Amino acid sequence: MPSYFESFLASGVSAILTKSSVAPLERIKILKQTQNYYSQSNYGSLFGSCRFIYKNEGFRGFYRGHYSNMLRIFPAYLIKFPANEFYKKLYKADETHPMRLLLAGISAGSTQVSVIYPLDIIRTRMTLDHHMTTNYNSYYKCARNIFKSEGIMAFYKGYPISGMTYPMYVGLQFFIYESLKTDFSYFAGAIAGMTAQTLMYPGDVLKRHLQINGIDNTGKKYDGLIDCIRKIYGKYGFRGFYTGYGVNILKAVPETMIQFAVYDKVTSLLRTK
Repeated sequence: MPSYFESFLASGVSAILTKSSVAPLERIKILKQTQNYYSQSNYGSLFGSCRFIYKNEGFRGFYRGHYSNMLRIFPAYLIKFPANEFYKKLYKADETHPMRLLLAGISAGSTQVSVIYPLDIIRTRMTLDHHMTTNYNSYYKCARNIFKSEGIMAFYKGYPISGMTYPMYVGLQFFIYESLKTDFSYFAGAIAGMTAQTLMYPGDVLKRHLQINGIDNTGKKYDGLIDCIRKIYGKYGFRGFYTGYGVNILKAVPETMIQFAVYDKVTSLLRTK
């Protein structure tokens, strides 16, 4: 297992390269997830979404919210990978103990989401377009507006569903990748990403709706998680929980492959020096 220094450094490099490479798809995914909250339909197909963003915001629109995402993802990765190494040692997990690998990943995911969740709230708000809101154009103003208009607890809107599903997502990701990387090399990352994203995606959609629930001093649409589930299902059916799923899978495959490949490559290079 890599040392914690190696893991920290590799995590930082992996975070920058991974999220920068898929930033346009990341934004389109979030816009598709949240437009139902506003009863909009501006983001349909991938091509149509790209055309709408370019027409209204120019090329820079594809990277709107990327700065806030980097401020979120850099500490997230610095926690995620080292935490996984820590829990693998703690649980004595390896390929011969698959359930321990899964438990280590779940523990790492739980640690990560608990620490950086407020940054995810800010990232979501800053990713919205001007048809949805105009109050979150800078990182500082976004944080100030959330605190001033909604209070400190607003930074944890949607946390319960994320706290349940995200650790399992990370756990499945690490578990599948660690189990397959010897035989499938880089494809193990793609398989891990697709499987984990597919199973846990509804939790991500619910989290987004709850993160923007009642923003801009508007009345809340949802009275909580159960009400959110009921209203999304009542209006859109089961497919409402998979809004933006196609773009997400298109993003998840290269994202997970790059994430694990860069991390493993950097730790390998550091160990040879």
